[in-house]
Amino acid sequence: MRVVRPYEPVEIGQGALMGLLPEGRQNYVVSWGGPEAFREDVEHAKGMVGDSIRPDGLSFGHSSTPEGAVLYTGAFRTETEPARITVTAGGRTWEAGMARLPGDPGWGVYHVDAGRTGLGTRVTVTAYGPDGAVLARNDTRGEARDDTRGDGADPAR
Repeated sequence: MRVVRPYEPVEIGQGALMGLLPEGRQNYVVSWGGPEAFREDVEHAKGMVGDSIRPDGLSFGHSSTPEGAVLYTGAFRTETEPARITVTAGGRTWEAGMARLPGDPGWGVYHVDAGRTGLGTRVTVTAYGPDGAVLARNDTRGEARDDTRGDGADPAR
């Protein structure tokens, strides 16, 4: 688990930067366009406060390039800090990079540069505790959708 300062830009692949904000809970940004775009996105996100995912939950999001490269991102909110998070899609499993703010915030983020996985693939995100037990799981389809509730559930369901 990488511990990062509030607003610190973290490179997560495909030219994207991720930053965690101390305002609210589970508040983070994924930004493209370099440092200036990142600063603007952080300033915008500072106004979003409150819990964005349920306890013992994982959110899920993705972006893709015109060439089909996929970047999976999301947040976790668990009582026990995950020892690892995996993302499984298209018959492949990746170990996610993880980050959290200093102290014991009770949440953090994950990211996976999945290359050319392709959208429309079923995606399962799983957080594991230090003992290997499953802390949280989100099983969804990696098709275009908007996680507007921030709870990892597909609003269309």
